[in-house]
Amino acid sequence: GAPVWTEAGFTVIEGGDAFTFAPELDLFVAGRLRPAVEDALADWGRREGATLSIEWGADHEIAPRAKDERPHGLLLFDDRALDYAGEAYRDHEWISSDPLVLVVYGMNPEGVVRLEDLALEHLRVGVLDRESGELGRLAWEALERVGVDAALRGSDRLTTGDDSAALSLAVQRKELDVAVLHGTLAGPPTMRSDVIQLEQPASELHQCFALRDEQEHPELAQRMRDGLRNEVTNEHFFHLGYRWRPRGGAAER
Repeated sequence: GAPVWTEAGFTVIEGGDAFTFAPELDLFVAGRLRPAVEDALADWGRREGATLSIEWGADHEIAPRAKDERPHGLLLFDDRALDYAGEAYRDHEWISSDPLVLVVYGMNPEGVVRLEDLALEHLRVGVLDRESGELGRLAWEALERVGVDAALRGSDRLTTGDDSAALSLAVQRKELDVAVLHGTLAGPPTMRSDVIQLEQPASELHQCFALRDEQEHPELAQRMRDGLRNEVTNEHFFHLGYRWRPRGGAAER
């Protein structure tokens, strides 16, 4: 990056390597990931002396646009949306996942640790409406897989709605014993609530970073990917409720 060379006292001689070129790259990023990645991408731009143009939007908006507009990189909340971006983004990897969790009161006095525990008759349970969106649908599918959905639907202790914050707050107020949410909706633990991650791979959404196969400056593009892989960004994802994914090449989709 030109700024780093300059700070170290280097200059480019006439006819020398163009360390001082000012690259311009464009990136389409899911708006839901903005709090996790915006600072890291800005740091990368300063490090490289690059201008990074970022389009923030929902997966269903930016993925189809990428097929025609072909940005240098694409960062999606749900990796299944990559199918709408065409064949130009085969170079991709998972960076995090949004796991299903249980939000319980305080130190979990009811001892709820599994979805199967939700069938206990005395528990007051909160779940998003199935029709509230993708995360509501995935939560109910997980309940169906373990066979507790029928018991919940027939219970007068079930609370449903389309507001995840209201469900979490109801747990903190002891109005509910447990809420079934995804990590990014549950948020971090508080003094009055705890968050228990569940091993429900089919209910996770995977966040995916993809580089366009054809790059004018491939090394620069790879360093942009590496710029997302640092301890600070890891902490941002963690506190927002994501599960960080270790490096491991392309995602299996």
